[in-house]
Amino acid sequence: MRRLARDPDKRASDGRPRRETCLGLQCSLLPVLALLIAVMRVANYRFYSPEDIDGSGLTNPTPQVQVLRALLQNTLEQAVLAVAAYLARAAAMPLGWLRAIPVAAGLFIAGRVLFARGYRKGAAGRAMGFGLTMYSTAALLATLIAVLCYRALA
Repeated sequence: MRRLARDPDKRASDGRPRRETCLGLQCSLLPVLALLIAVMRVANYRFYSPEDIDGSGLTNPTPQVQVLRALLQNTLEQAVLAVAAYLARAAAMPLGWLRAIPVAAGLFIAGRVLFARGYRKGAAGRAMGFGLTMYSTAALLATLIAVLCYRALA
């Protein structure tokens, strides 16, 4: 039971953020990087496409921009969940349980690459990438919720 307890003071004695918080923030850079790459892919394609240069609000997007926007939208949704999970877990979980955060961040990147590569192959082509991204984040959140419920009831 003691292993699930956590010191409520989230700052080190010198006033800097604790290393747990830093770990959550540092690992959050990977989903943010994936999001940045997705934004840049849409912008880069539009810049060189006369049909898409004016943006989707003013023109009908080409099929390539539609695919890139779908990848961007899904990456945005997954990144928001992942960053929230990494930061919440870093703030609330025991130190020994934080190893899962960098693992999940690595799986996030691997999942995004597989998702993008398989997107045009349909649901079966996207499944592995989606699963790596979503289920690693869901596992972090599920264990966090279980531990918080346990603490509340103990």
